[in-house]
Amino acid sequence: MSLRVLFLILLIPTLAVCPALCQDEQEPSNASAEGATTGCVIPNVPGLKWADGMCTFIGSLNACLNFIGEKTTYQYLMGVSGVAFATRFFRDWSESSADAALNDDHPKAAMEAVGYSYTWATSGQPGPIIESIDRGAPAVGANLSGHGDWGIIAGYERSGETWLTRTYYDRSSAHSIADKTPYAVLVIGRKGKVPTTAENVRKSIKLAVEFGKGERKLDAKYAVGFEAYTAWIDALRSKRCQELTGKELEKVAYINAWLYNSLIDARHAGVAHLSWAAKTLQGEARAHCERAAALYQEQIDILSGARSYVRYPQTIKDGPKWSAEMRAYQIEALRQALEKDKAAVASLEKVLADDAEEE
Repeated sequence: MSLRVLFLILLIPTLAVCPALCQDEQEPSNASAEGATTGCVIPNVPGLKWADGMCTFIGSLNACLNFIGEKTTYQYLMGVSGVAFATRFFRDWSESSADAALNDDHPKAAMEAVGYSYTWATSGQPGPIIESIDRGAPAVGANLSGHGDWGIIAGYERSGETWLTRTYYDRSSAHSIADKTPYAVLVIGRKGKVPTTAENVRKSIKLAVEFGKGERKLDAKYAVGFEAYTAWIDALRSKRCQELTGKELEKVAYINAWLYNSLIDARHAGVAHLSWAAKTLQGEARAHCERAAALYQEQIDILSGARSYVRYPQTIKDGPKWSAEMRAYQIEALRQALEKDKAAVASLEKVLADDAEEE
């Protein structure tokens, strides 16, 4: 994640895949004004727009799936991948805490839900990326603009030495040229069997419980699930945080605000997903699912109520950028949010129990 306010809302892309415009050594590239090259660019790949707190990995993946004809939504992918219910906190402050692709747990769940195979590639091994572009399917790449965020690879030049992209930093409708080498690229494969709605609902609720409780572990430097709240609160109370000054204070305050807004965005997606999922359930299972959605909404209300105390430092013109009083309000909001999270997960566990009894 980058250290700045992200406002990420995806443009609704066309559902028909346009053929890629590929060039051989004798033809000039249509993606660049430079000379003869071996390259290919997929026309009409949509741009990406910002909305504060949105997950750049899921946003970029959704845009790619939409482009190849899948009618997914950001909220749906956040739900079936479990991102909507996860909480992560790097114990010494890092914006990467909000990255849904820290490991393969969330990407794997998202791709299984839509029935697509996928592979991971790097620019050092560009073959799968080039093959995907050549067949008209954009790929999801990290660090395309040098900020660590995820975006879309829509073309290449010089056999992959240059990548043509869509990022959250684009200022025009033209393709950007990647500023940095993508360190990870998800290449969408072929479509296979798609799970039933009932299967995806059950799995997403199971994932919500696992990620909510922190049963899916990351590197030890990251606290996950319920523990992430307590680690975050401890960091806010720490002596180090109290002694921060100048640019370092502004940097940590920025990360803190970004993670806070990312948590709110994730839970908004969670409420939307569970509200939809509840309609597919019956009896007590539906009631428990609706109760979980209501609890997550209460959590959102608590976190949003303290938002004026969790601000990006560059938005504060007068007064302290990050005071002890501001941190105290956030600590109390996180404490209350944790209790709502525990209650919501308990309700989702009842959904799984009821569903199992019916089977």
